Amino acid sequence: MLHVLSIVPSESMSSPEPSSSVQSSIPSAPCTSALVDSYTYHSPTPTAEGPYIMGVDEAGRGPVLGPMVYGVAYCPAAWKEDLEQLGFADSKTLTHETRAGLLSVLSSEPEKLGWSVRVLSPQGISSGMLRHIPTNLNQQSRDATVLLIREVIRSGLTLSEVALERDAHAVKWVDEGQEALVSAFQSAVGRDKDRCAVTKDLGIKSIGTL
Repeated sequence: MLHVLSIVPSESMSSPEPSSSVQSSIPSAPCTSALVDSYTYHSPTPTAEGPYIMGVDEAGRGPVLGPMVYGVAYCPAAWKEDLEQLGFADSKTLTHETRAGLLSVLSSEPEKLGWSVRVLSPQGISSGMLRHIPTNLNQQSRDATVLLIREVIRSGLTLSEVALERDAHAVKWVDEGQEALVSAFQSAVGRDKDRCAVTKDLGIKSIGTL
């Protein structure tokens, strides 16, 4: 189930928590060595006029079988129809070659397309879950998602929509995540303050307002 958060970023939004490692030279691409440290990667910031729309997704199976990867991709809202023609789809329906080709597409229009990943290493996930006060995988997932969105906004881009998969996180992820995301996009403009409309199927059908 796809949800879209229609948002009005606040100019006075508090700074995000710093990531443990931000990489500017390590792309999200296959690597033969074991991943030990978690890291964040951002593509060059697009320069096309906004506002921007963003999609959020994740991949991975956690500390037993490898890292968890949280990704966002974004483009100008005016470019949405063009984006739909590029062939992006659920990664499970695509071949490895197609996915690799789409990664090249993401890098082919740097003035319009941007993307970021937060990669949580198995060690990092386990360390969080084994703390005296544990940080479970749902919370680590939420934190990674909010971190990516906040850092994109901090780069100077204005977001009008963020689409995320409701069923990607079990057990109250949406409830907890919405609260965190709403606080990330607090608005100081009239009745839109603290308002975050949650819609389904790319905003076609409204299912509520927080």
